[in-house]
Amino acid sequence: FNFYRNGVSLKSGEEKRLDTSLVLIKEVLGEIRGDCKIKASIGEEFILTNNFKISSVIKASLNLENKEITPGQAFEVRGGAIKEDGIEVQGFAKLTLSKEGGVAIENTESVSNGFFFFNLSIPKDFESGDYLMNVEAYEKNSVGEIINSGLIGDTITVIQVPTSLEILLENKE
Repeated sequence: FNFYRNGVSLKSGEEKRLDTSLVLIKEVLGEIRGDCKIKASIGEEFILTNNFKISSVIKASLNLENKEITPGQAFEVRGGAIKEDGIEVQGFAKLTLSKEGGVAIENTESVSNGFFFFNLSIPKDFESGDYLMNVEAYEKNSVGEIINSGLIGDTITVIQVPTSLEILLENKE
């Protein structure tokens, strides 16, 4: 797309320096993604920049020390988030723990230098079973819109632990 157009009038032998910049933000790019080049042309002459990539992809990773959690127990979730160009993410990570019935736990932490850390505690009365844990790493622009994101998931199991025992006797003998 043409992002800059300027009608310039020059006399023979005259030089003029034009400075322009292209800010690669959502308002300018819309939904354009992929491999790009910038072409500058005057008349029939042109020059191309090197290839560069426009992407909103974040590659997220998880490091779970334990996939079996006991109710009442604290557990840690560590991970990383790197943009497609290798730059470390400075943003947020949102963890959701869900089962078929809906979201059971939701927590948001910051991502700093490409790393995030959650220290969560499972309530003592938490229902046992398998849970899907998703972590979405994302960055926001200056107006609070999510501009880059990545999602990673894993399964954890909340193990069943008896919490009380009742003994009923029909006969005292």
